[in-house]
Amino acid sequence: MRVDFLVLGAQKSGTTTFHQILSKHPHICLPGCKETYFFVVDEYFEKGLDSYLDHFSKCDGKRVRGEVCPAYIYWDYVPQRIRDLLGTEMKLIFVLRNPVDRAYSHYLMNVHKRGIEKEPFAQAVNLEPERISKSWNDRHLYSYIDRGFYARQISRYLEFFPRENMKFIVFEDFIRNRENTLRELLDELNCDFNLLPRNALSIKAFSTGNPRSKLLRDFIYRPKPLPQFIKDWLRDKLGDEGIYRLTVKAMEMNQKEFTNNENKVDESLKKTLISLYREDIRRLEDITGEDLSQWYEH
Repeated sequence: MRVDFLVLGAQKSGTTTFHQILSKHPHICLPGCKETYFFVVDEYFEKGLDSYLDHFSKCDGKRVRGEVCPAYIYWDYVPQRIRDLLGTEMKLIFVLRNPVDRAYSHYLMNVHKRGIEKEPFAQAVNLEPERISKSWNDRHLYSYIDRGFYARQISRYLEFFPRENMKFIVFEDFIRNRENTLRELLDELNCDFNLLPRNALSIKAFSTGNPRSKLLRDFIYRPKPLPQFIKDWLRDKLGDEGIYRLTVKAMEMNQKEFTNNENKVDESLKKTLISLYREDIRRLEDITGEDLSQWYEH
């Protein structure tokens, strides 16, 4: 069994929507839960290839297998792990969003969805270097700005994988023209676009919003108060994939839309941060061949 593609990131760039859309194609098989974190978490990776391939055990003859896990782009040890376990022949797909907009969306997720961020965005940006130096988990949670240096991250993949196996999707282009983006992507995966159900084109994963119930939000995202035997019972009855689907449904029901002002970063701060990213964006244009002036021209 082989794995044909990986959607590697970036986080908060529409990867959940891509997961949901691709799962509707009759020839594509994805793990039941988005983001296995297999190549990120040592405990998972040490279980070996067979453990990873177990995620594709229910493919029922589907000929194209892949995973969507936006954590894979960020962690520096992941490219070599993927190469060592899966080889270099699969397609690597990167979905990339204006890094400042991505950072602010990440911040809003921590404020409203996870309930772990209490600082204003500007202060959270200032605190980031100190925070992410503390632990793996802190870096995972608070790397608002650091995750946006895409050229640096993709360069690590170029050390192990050929450029011709990489596909780059600009998030803003996908928002403007879903059909064209999906046609090109499915062509890369040797899958017929016309077999994608038409209603899949309108799928939009739920976005971060204010929680209707902070109690439910905290139950989902903070250490679970359930006794271990109840957790084991739920896993036995629902499986990891069933628990994932139940959790996603609970999160969807618990979100309400932001007002327009809540979902926008301060323009002066945005300009400052774009200046910080400018050199990396220029390098990214060279790597991808994409015109990214929409990110840095106001």
